[in-house]
Amino acid sequence: MNSYPLLDANKTNDALLHLKSLAHPTRVKFLNLLLKSEQLTFNDFQIAFPDFNKELISKHLNVLFNDNLIEKDTFGKEVTYQAQQEKIEKIWDLVRQFS
Repeated sequence: MNSYPLLDANKTNDALLHLKSLAHPTRVKFLNLLLKSEQLTFNDFQIAFPDFNKELISKHLNVLFNDNLIEKDTFGKEVTYQAQQEKIEKIWDLVRQFS
């Protein structure tokens, strides 16, 4: 008999849709940093990831934003980012079922 945990498709569907966005370790690192800090600017990401150029940081942030895992607010020229904590917690709960 198979001992793998069974998933409730009704409860996990939304979380499953976001797994592709989290398939890249850099995006997981970005989310973890946001969850610790609550809000960060683009410059904060440049400081935290000095080996990444602006285009790479922007690419990863846009993937997370387009998948509604983060929010962004613009204040003049400054953009701040916040994690969508409820969505991320649901995804982490799903992932924990398999670890």
